[in-house]
Amino acid sequence: MGRLLAGRPPTQAPEAMPIISQGSTVTLSAKPFPLAVCLFSALSSVTVHAQTAPFNLSSSTTSVTLYPGTSQTIQVQASGTSVSPIQVIVSGLPTGVTVSNPPLILAPGASGSITLTAALNADASSFPAQGPADANTHTTAITVSGVAGPYTATSTLNLTVSLSNASFAPAQNQLNIPILRINTNNVGITSTDVDTAATITITSADGSTTYLPGSSDTDNTATFHIHGNTTAQMPKKPYTMKLGTSVDLLGLLGVSCPYVTSSGKAICDKSKSYVLLANYDDKSLLRDWSASALANAIPLGNGYLNSAAGSPTPSGGTQLLPWAPHSIFVEVYVDGAYMGNYQLIESVKVDSHRVNITELSETDTTDDITGGYLMEIDQHQDEAFVFHTPHGLPIGLIDPDFTPDPEVSQQTSYISSYVDTAENALFGSNFTSTTLGWRAYFDEAAAVNYYIVNDVMGNVDGGDFYSSVYLYKAQDNPLLYMGPIWDFDISSGNVNYEAIVNPTVPWVQTQALWYKQWFTDPGFAADVTTQWNALKNNGVFTQWLSSIQQQGSALAQSGQNNFNRWPILGETVWPNKVALGSYAGEVAYLTNWLNTRIAYLDSQFNHKATSTAAIVSGPTTAHVGDTLTYSVQVTGTGGTPTGAVTLLLSNGVLGTAQLDGSGHATITGVATAPGSFSAVAVYNGDSSFGLSQSNAEALTATAALVATSTVLTAPATSYLQGSSFVLQAQVTNQAQAAVPSGTVTFSYGGSALGQATVTNGVATLPVTAALTGTLPVGSYPVVATYSGDSVHTGSAATTTFSITSSTGATAAPTFSLASGSYPAGQTVAIGDSQAGAVIHYTVDGTLPTVSSPVYNTPIAINSSVTVQALAVGQALAPSAVATASYQVLVASGTGNGFAGNTSMVLNGSAKINGNALQLTDGGTYEAASAWLGTPVNVQRFTNDFTFQLVNAQADGMTFTLQGVGTQALGSNGCGLGYGACVGQTGSIAKSVGFKFDLYDNSGEGNDSFGIYNNGSAPANIGSIDLTSTGLNLHSGDVFRMHMVYDGASLQLTLTDTVTGKSVSGTVSGSIPAIVGGNTAYAGFTAGTGGESVTANILTWTYTAN
Repeated sequence: MGRLLAGRPPTQAPEAMPIISQGSTVTLSAKPFPLAVCLFSALSSVTVHAQTAPFNLSSSTTSVTLYPGTSQTIQVQASGTSVSPIQVIVSGLPTGVTVSNPPLILAPGASGSITLTAALNADASSFPAQGPADANTHTTAITVSGVAGPYTATSTLNLTVSLSNASFAPAQNQLNIPILRINTNNVGITSTDVDTAATITITSADGSTTYLPGSSDTDNTATFHIHGNTTAQMPKKPYTMKLGTSVDLLGLLGVSCPYVTSSGKAICDKSKSYVLLANYDDKSLLRDWSASALANAIPLGNGYLNSAAGSPTPSGGTQLLPWAPHSIFVEVYVDGAYMGNYQLIESVKVDSHRVNITELSETDTTDDITGGYLMEIDQHQDEAFVFHTPHGLPIGLIDPDFTPDPEVSQQTSYISSYVDTAENALFGSNFTSTTLGWRAYFDEAAAVNYYIVNDVMGNVDGGDFYSSVYLYKAQDNPLLYMGPIWDFDISSGNVNYEAIVNPTVPWVQTQALWYKQWFTDPGFAADVTTQWNALKNNGVFTQWLSSIQQQGSALAQSGQNNFNRWPILGETVWPNKVALGSYAGEVAYLTNWLNTRIAYLDSQFNHKATSTAAIVSGPTTAHVGDTLTYSVQVTGTGGTPTGAVTLLLSNGVLGTAQLDGSGHATITGVATAPGSFSAVAVYNGDSSFGLSQSNAEALTATAALVATSTVLTAPATSYLQGSSFVLQAQVTNQAQAAVPSGTVTFSYGGSALGQATVTNGVATLPVTAALTGTLPVGSYPVVATYSGDSVHTGSAATTTFSITSSTGATAAPTFSLASGSYPAGQTVAIGDSQAGAVIHYTVDGTLPTVSSPVYNTPIAINSSVTVQALAVGQALAPSAVATASYQVLVASGTGNGFAGNTSMVLNGSAKINGNALQLTDGGTYEAASAWLGTPVNVQRFTNDFTFQLVNAQADGMTFTLQGVGTQALGSNGCGLGYGACVGQTGSIAKSVGFKFDLYDNSGEGNDSFGIYNNGSAPANIGSIDLTSTGLNLHSGDVFRMHMVYDGASLQLTLTDTVTGKSVSGTVSGSIPAIVGGNTAYAGFTAGTGGESVTANILTWTYTAN
């Protein structure tokens, strides 16, 4: 169990046997049964070797790379000889990577293929989103094992899950935005400060138009270096691009800007300086674009706040216009390799149509040095000149830039002193004064607009004054202007380390030093509210949100290209809080977050009355494709809220509905994907009431129900009055996956016949003589209606039988061999007391009919089977169906797993999970046992099983033979589901247990084996530490246990099928004397305590010799 308070309780001391020396035997006695309470003591007392298999296993490759959401097929070749088929097992796979099912079975000398498939979140734990420099590949050594009888051959290969598919390139018909090709002559762009010379070509998506070089812009030379600080550490690199000649690049590509040249020609900006943003961490690709779009949509004047006359403007005239970087999305290739979707954006710089201030030169020392200065609040402090304000803000000069030129002290002294004076005025006792306070030094319109963009976007770096906070000062202008905005990839809920992942918390007002002070000025707060309401009432926010959705739709194909190249949609890369699994989902997450943020800020600015949203009712479970219906109630203080309420599922919109007159709304939508979701109702407020959101309600969605088909059969089409027969409904999964369960209801002519449980896809219902004796002669339509279950849809089938006058029914057949378990193959004869009766039978689980095979000779029973038979006598009605079930406890090879197994009795946490018998499932304080339902002969036997201990911590498992019964179960923790430690109750008497122990309880080591009897505590005494043998039960490898008992001695071999190492030994004694007879119940037990393990039995064959 790993831990019980400080550790596991002390164990009872079982009676010990002498240590087995190599090649020696130990004589067993019945009282007590010390079947070598320990089997091995140390390396010197066991044989340690690698079993040499008579066959080899090889794969077509030694390494394979999987990208999330993709599959790879590997060819496996078996060479050599083997007396039995070779089962191919793949072990060591990372989470989210699966192997094709059913398992591959090979004949010696044959080859076959296995397919490895990576889910969208494959190996997610290896990509923990801890920092921008996180690795984007992870390699795991996996083992492909071939197992046949006691032999194992392995082939090891390296499986790499990679979030970078460098070989991907979109097809021509997958390109629908401009293409920018960079040619460095294979030098590459690898430095953040050393430029790489290159040429560029920019064309339309189809290549029919070349924008650069063009007829007027013929110079297509450029230099590049890696851009940024944090983003420079990410796998997909952003680039700073400097053209050889100034070009209005965005204008060439069709971007419309509201600026003009001196001659009146429309222009964005003719410049050399641009940036290619990678947006690696922003899987919507849209956060920077969205922030600029909002900043450029906020007017100056005409009902909005206006900057002072003569303020800098990029308009090309005297009209005051905002400037934030304009951009366009392009597909980028570097030296022929596809790099993904990039945002070609104007850099922040002093220029006539960007930050339009007079640029200082190094010779400006005595004339007017009051401007211009472009500065950045930046904790990185990587500018050539950085000063700190009185309140500790680090501010670096962007322009003038003293790299590599020497610092001009007159300029740096002036601007640092001026900013200090401005900050002192902001925090001074007269800070609200128009002449003595902050308004004498800061442009209010710029400050308000900068605030609105950053707080609406929930910008992390700009919102808390960490970095990329620009401000500038023009010549002969006393004001400092906040802006332009920049760097919004970590915003709008795309953060896993700040509270602003939630759109309904305060941010800039409480985090940014200057804004915390500004909002203490009632005048500033009132102006923010005025500006906000103007933007809201004039539809600026609405149009802006619509433009984001439109841009997201326009990038759907390019987004697909990008995330084929960088397959991270299902993985959380830093600083992602969530991974939505699709590009559309990422865009929806962004717009939903912004909608909620705007509603929250609106409630705060306008001091609206409190509203409360609550989910009154809604589903907790669903299947993909199901309709989800939520009932939502919104109440308000002093009235009834109006407007709309939205239901979010993990920030994806399920639906929106209008509140009725009582504040109630019903929202419906469809479950579109499996997973665990949080359902939250968000009320966005109205003119009187503010935003509110409900508590989260959990929803678990599973895969869509699988269609079924039902076939209804009866033994014959005509029956005599007073006869009996059986109806059988066969329910089939049309996807040929899980076997349907549930019930089938049988009815005829609208009257109920009865209901039967579906077992292994079949439901049977006896039709009694009492019923048919009361039915008039005639024809009766019968309907079998399958109810469906948690996985399957319902279905129905019909048939018809007729009732004729009764002259008697044929006697039921009899079997020469009683139902039960047998240690070897048998034969069974079928007879009938009715002379001349024809017997029809089936062995495939279907109900026999008069069309089934006719019985002539005894039937060979070589595997577990159910035989069903009916007899038809001359002029008599068919008999009732007779049934006999046989279990043959002999198997070949390694067994076929446990899928569909119904012969096991499962106790505690034991269950059938896929093809495995799962004893413990990773939970704590579990105890489990699983037994064959029929005793097996233990006088002589061969026993083989494979097992795997996954995420192995503690405690372990046993194979046990016992004479108690199918409900036998010991204690959890160190009891291993078999025995009882001190302080525990519950153990299995009349038993022999072979333990595989993961926890050092009393000095036995963390990997130990031992043999125990009569439920004694499977702990230190009698255990052998396996460490020196090279066997590691914690490894997650598949182990094989091989046991042969000849009535006197027991040979045991434990093999790691991955490494090929094994240990073996021999003990002697009488097992029947201990279990109390020649037969016993065979099975497995396991236990966990404060630590856990998932204990899986993969295959098992037990042969009574």
